[in-house]
Amino acid sequence: EMLKPSGVIAICIDHRELFRLGMLMDEIFKESNRLAIINWQKSAAARPDNKHVSTSTEYVLVYAKDADRSRTRSLERQE
Repeated sequence: EMLKPSGVIAICIDHRELFRLGMLMDEIFKESNRLAIINWQKSAAARPDNKHVSTSTEYVLVYAKDADRSRTRSLERQE
């Protein structure tokens, strides 16, 4: 209720909770209002804290209260 009708929310999460948070956000905002799941590389070097796969990536889930009323735009790529 605190998000205005054209509002957008973005939440950053790691791989351990991505699935659960996605399910929760789909339930709250509806899957049709999911604008994106952005893969964010939080560090350039591989992280040695995982035996099998590097954990240098997090995810940003982006949802709109109403996708038809929300306005987003792309930014120019930079170095």
